[in-house]
Amino acid sequence: MKIKDILKLKTEEIIKIQKKKRIGTWFLGIIVLFLFAIKIYDYSKTNEFDSMMILPVVFLPIVILEFMKLNKINKELKSRNANGKSN
Repeated sequence: MKIKDILKLKTEEIIKIQKKKRIGTWFLGIIVLFLFAIKIYDYSKTNEFDSMMILPVVFLPIVILEFMKLNKINKELKSRNANGKSN
């Protein structure tokens, strides 16, 4: 669902989407950091570059975009005077 479509929904629906997106985005970010750490460790042990080393770099813009979308949702909720914790 595009961010423009999300912002047109009711506040309660946006809060539900925000919670799901927050969990998913943080999970993706942690996975990318973990993959990056594994690849650095692998490179330090073998001193060989393999094609899997570019995966964390490829996924990093996706993580950044997801955090930006989450930030837009948070701003919209604040503008609607919803703190995101009420249900």
